[in-house]
Formats: sequence, C-alpha cells, structure tokens
Amino acid sequence: MLSVLTDYIFIDENAVDGYIEQIPVEPIKERKQSKKVSLSLTGPAVEMGEETSIRPFTTHEKIQRLIAFLRKANLLAERRPKEMPKHQTPDHRPFVLETMTAQKIIIPRRHLGNIDGLRGLAIWISEPSEEDFTDEPWKWHGTFLYLTEAHWDNKPYQEVWSGCSALQAIVNVVNGVQLVLPEPIGNEPFGRWCSDHPIVKLQALGGTVTSSRTITSLYRKRYITDEQCYTINGQERRVNDLLAYPLFISSAL
Repeated sequence: MLSVLTDYIFIDENAVDGYIEQIPVEPIKERKQSKKVSLSLTGPAVEMGEETSIRPFTTHEKIQRLIAFLRKANLLAERRPKEMPKHQTPDHRPFVLETMTAQKIIIPRRHLGNIDGLRGLAIWISEPSEEDFTDEPWKWHGTFLYLTEAHWDNKPYQEVWSGCSALQAIVNVVNGVQLVLPEPIGNEPFGRWCSDHPIVKLQALGGTVTSSRTITSLYRKRYITDEQCYTINGQERRVNDLLAYPLFISSAL
C-alpha cells in the first residue's frame, strides 16, 4: 500500500475516523506475558500466564485499512480523471490514491474572506499529464488537480458543463462566497478566459509558492470542470481542473 516509512504532511483525522467507523475492521489483539505471585504456607508461588488485550489503531493503520476497503469495494481509482466524465457514464469511484509531482501555494489569512478559524489556506497543485493531451476538436483531455488542506462541505462529486472552473470555486471560498455560484460567471479570469498558469492566477491573491515535490495522496473528488486554460510549450491549451479533498498527503522517506 504505502512505503514502510511515510512522512505524513497532512492528515484529515476527522474524515479518516469517520470512514473507519463505518467499515468492518478486525481489532488488533496483543498478547503479553502475565505473572501472578501468591503466598502460601509453603512459601511464595509464581504463576505464569498470557493476557490478550485490544489496542486502538494507529493513524497509519487506519489509513492502510481504509485504502484496502475502498479498493476492495471498487470505490478507489488509481489516477485522476483525464477528462470531465460524461453524464451517461459517470465515474462512481469517489476516491483516488495517486502519487504525483505537486507544488503547494499558501494564501495568508489577510487575503481570505470570512472563513472561521482558518489562519491560511494551503493548496497543492499538480499539473496535467501531457500524455493525456489530445488535439481532437471539442475534446479537452488533461486535468489540473487542486488539493485543499481544508474541507468546505460534504457534498458529493459534481461536474459542470459551463461556467465556474474548479479554480474559480476555490477563489469563491477565498472571497467569502459559496463554493459554486448558481449562475455562470462568464469570462472568469481564473478559468479558460485567461491562459496564465493556475499558480500564477493564485499568486495574484497573495499566494506564496513552494518548490515542487513528489507526494502521495488519498483524496475525495469534489468538483471537476473543463473550464481551465493555460499555456504550455508555447501553446494555449484548454484542459480540465479538479478540486479534491485529501484525507492524507504524504511523502516517502
């Protein structure tokens, strides 16, 4: 599942616990030697035995068991979608376990809207795979992934056919409004109407970018669109973007 030693960068322990409580898992039993000393007329007597106790799961063990359950139940994909799913064939797997290259951008509290208790917003951004690109007309393959170290709702996976990009959805929350606005925004600067890289778009909000690193994440897909655009290899390309909520983000040691 995971490497022997894992550096957990982020864990949503409440979400992990919430899922673990719903799935059947065998408790972890530990055996240890016990010693009982008693006194009698003939002197002290020592009786050796064995006791069995149940210990709680560690966070790492919870994550391993959750991944195993999701995979067995066919609820886990091994890679992000390369395009926005068609309504006729929706992807029923809400979770993805993926290893990727990503950069974290941190938006400080002073640039955020009215989000109670949030001192700053960390967003991991992973670029589309160029192998997914296609030049077929009216097909847009390749997907930016945005992992936010904050969950704003528990609503199910959603796709949109016109209007609000996933990056704009994040900016909506940053600006203190609802995730996805009911009316299309149109010509929005954080989607396909601007060919700047999404990281550059977020830097305009005061974001600070860290260097690229390889991470692994188990995440729940939240919102996908085909409303993103950026320039790569000198070419302006329309792609998809996916907002997802990570249960954990880790790096192998």
